[in-house]
Amino acid sequence: MKFYVSDLNDLNSYEKEHNKISYKRLIDRIGRVWLFNKAPELSDYDFECEVNSDYDEENDEYIDIYQYYLIDVDKYTIKILNELQCKDVIIAYSPKLEEYILLVDHCGTSWDYVMTDFEPTNNYDEADF
Repeated sequence: MKFYVSDLNDLNSYEKEHNKISYKRLIDRIGRVWLFNKAPELSDYDFECEVNSDYDEENDEYIDIYQYYLIDVDKYTIKILNELQCKDVIIAYSPKLEEYILLVDHCGTSWDYVMTDFEPTNNYDEADF
C-alpha cells in the first residue's frame, strides 16, 4: 500500500530508515483525535468495529487495548481503509456515545516510531491513501 507524502524529506528518520509511514502520520491523515480513556466505561463497551477488530480469531482472544481516542473520521475514510484492508488501525463506533473511537493496541512507544504497512510515495497517481 502506498501513502501520499508531498515531500519525502518530511518523513522522520525512522520512517526513512524503514521506508514505511508511522502510525502518527496515518492517524494525522485520518482525523483529529482526543484522548478519551473513559470511553469503555461510559459506553458500556458497546463498540461496533468499523475498521479491523479488537478480537483475534486466530488465537481466539481479545486484543489488549491500551488507550481510547475519540476520532474525527468520515465514512469515506473508513470505506477506503476497509477497501485497502488496512490492518494498522482499529476504529470502532459507539452508538451510545454516537462517536467513532480509535482503539490503540500498542503502548510505550511514540506513535512516530510505530511503523505501518504503508510505503511513502510522492507520486499522487500511485498512492492508495
